Amino acid sequence: MALTEDQYRKISAWFAGTMTESERQAFLLEVAADPELQEQFEFGRLLNSPEDHWKDIPELVREAKEDENYLQYKQQLESIRRNADEHTASIIPMRRKFWWVAAAVIIIIGGVTWYLLSQKKSSPIIVKDIHKVDTPEKQIQPPPVPDKTQLAYEQFYNPYTPADITPIELQQVAALYKKKDYINALHELQSISEIRGNAPQDEKQLQVYAHFYNGLCQLSLQQPDSARVYLQKAYALKKNVPVLQNDITWYLALTWLKLQQPAQAKPLLTTLTGNTGSKKYQQQATSLLEQLR
Repeated sequence: MALTEDQYRKISAWFAGTMTESERQAFLLEVAADPELQEQFEFGRLLNSPEDHWKDIPELVREAKEDENYLQYKQQLESIRRNADEHTASIIPMRRKFWWVAAAVIIIIGGVTWYLLSQKKSSPIIVKDIHKVDTPEKQIQPPPVPDKTQLAYEQFYNPYTPADITPIELQQVAALYKKKDYINALHELQSISEIRGNAPQDEKQLQVYAHFYNGLCQLSLQQPDSARVYLQKAYALKKNVPVLQNDITWYLALTWLKLQQPAQAKPLLTTLTGNTGSKKYQQQATSLLEQLR
């Protein structure tokens, strides 16, 4: 069974460091109870490189399995899955019963209203002079002024166009991203259990591409915090893939704008304005900086 979008977001939130302690403990119990989620979670460590501090994930999962709440949680999870169809089937009859009750109430209210009106004596109609009635004018509220930073992001953001030089290992990811199938692109990224080249330099290049596409997918899924984490990792290693340096810098700057932090984006944009190797990004960065002033 494929992972849900919520599970992918939880994995991203774990490595982005945005989970609270209680959320981390609950997520570890979920990982321990779901072998497929555990496999994808373990793969996240590979994407974050062996030097990072995620190397204690297996120990954390084992500790979660030893937790006294683990068996209870697993039984609840299996019970929820087993009764899902029964719960769905029970919704329709409940809704029908609700509408019968609502219809009966409407009929009763309508009958009482008719009876009261029929018993009421006719009274003379009083015509008011509309010129003497004070009618306050409705105040038309002006539309909210869009935030300048958000406007700049929406104007300049366009999905990345994958280049033909994408490594073979990540070409399927690039194809899914191009089709805007971001969830399956993330799933494909996490399904690549062996991102390894023939040499250390090749391995670093693959890591850069993996971080870059992970960040792009998170940004498209409206998860700018997670996108920032992965794009910053790609930015730190960008020298290993020179042809991707401008792309990484540009989308990291846009991510900072999405996070309403233009002060973080401006130095990156300034770097692009001085880069004569890419006229497209040079012109876009210049225009964007003008708009942010």
